[in-house]
Amino acid sequence: MHQRIQLQTVLRGVLLAALAGMIAQTPARTGAQAQGGELPPNRAEFGLIYDGLLPRAIVGPCGNRFVLPDGSCTHGPDPVPPGLDIAADIPALPAERQINEVICDGDGVAGKRVQVMYVRAADAADRYAQYAASIRTWASQMDDLFYLSAQETGGSMRVRFVTGAGCTLQVLNVVVPANGDDTFSASISALRTLGHSRSDRKYLMFFDARIYCGIAQFANDDRAGAVNLHNSGPMYGRVDAGCWGAKTAAHELMHTLGAVQDSAPNTTNNLGGSTGGHCTDEYDIMCYSDAGGGQPPMRNICPQAHDNRFDCNNDDYFHSNPPAGSYLATRWNAAKNAFLIQTSATVAPLATATATATRPPATATPGPSPTPLPTIDPLTLTQKVYVPLARKR
Repeated sequence: MHQRIQLQTVLRGVLLAALAGMIAQTPARTGAQAQGGELPPNRAEFGLIYDGLLPRAIVGPCGNRFVLPDGSCTHGPDPVPPGLDIAADIPALPAERQINEVICDGDGVAGKRVQVMYVRAADAADRYAQYAASIRTWASQMDDLFYLSAQETGGSMRVRFVTGAGCTLQVLNVVVPANGDDTFSASISALRTLGHSRSDRKYLMFFDARIYCGIAQFANDDRAGAVNLHNSGPMYGRVDAGCWGAKTAAHELMHTLGAVQDSAPNTTNNLGGSTGGHCTDEYDIMCYSDAGGGQPPMRNICPQAHDNRFDCNNDDYFHSNPPAGSYLATRWNAAKNAFLIQTSATVAPLATATATATRPPATATPGPSPTPLPTIDPLTLTQKVYVPLARKR
């Protein structure tokens, strides 16, 4: 008996020593890292860069999302869609395709607003003059997507932008340190250092870099009303030069407005390994198989023309006037976000394919596979025509 105890003691000592050696060789982990596992590998060719993020938190305010060093959340990078190249720039629009039509609201500065900005690293060429008018056009067309989506449920809604003299959409020219484009977290930190950190702003970066397609902050908060985290700022979205366009910008801005929550009826969260933030009922600006490999599978519910609209069936994240007792009447509804405004402006319908696609085609289940989205020529973007209002107030 005594010998058996001695043997067990020796074995226990050997095991503990081996375990101590393994721990000594393992990098230190935060609580979030320990709960969420390792980061996915980077896939630079698709714009899937996870550097600067902490692994999925699983619990807490970020839910099943990645954590940024400042404690805020993101679902992670969205992949570059077929037909685009993360290393190839979207060309600037010619003068005849440029528009600057947004809604004037108040003095253009006060209150909760979306600040559009052209951002570049200090070691990158300054192309603000070349692209500012195109960015205004893409932001204006993005605004149309909100308006047309609200129309589906009897609403009239626009983005409240920061505007300047003559109701010109303000596009800030921002230069960050040379490493400020390396990661999303570095970009946010650089903007905060420069003072772009107002609690009444969503910052939409058109970043002159070729690292991401798009990425944005997004929290796990489905509470209805003003208390929702997405009803305040600062929050940041970034779209890089290979994916510049109205639809990509709309997708990332909608994340900062709170879509798509884990509790939504058609969320991708926890399906096929997804970190959530998207939906499964196609066609929809926010729906795609975000776990890769066709996972989670999509369902063809709305026609493909709806791929330039928000919320197929208006039951997951965007409804102008949701029925009493419905999910969007009792949980977070991005259409009620304080960064959007009600307006009486009208607009001619956009063409079916009006902006750069933001995602790969989905796998349809059941039913036939959807027709792959065409490669969109930015020069064919349809201009909108407003019914004149009093300076579109």
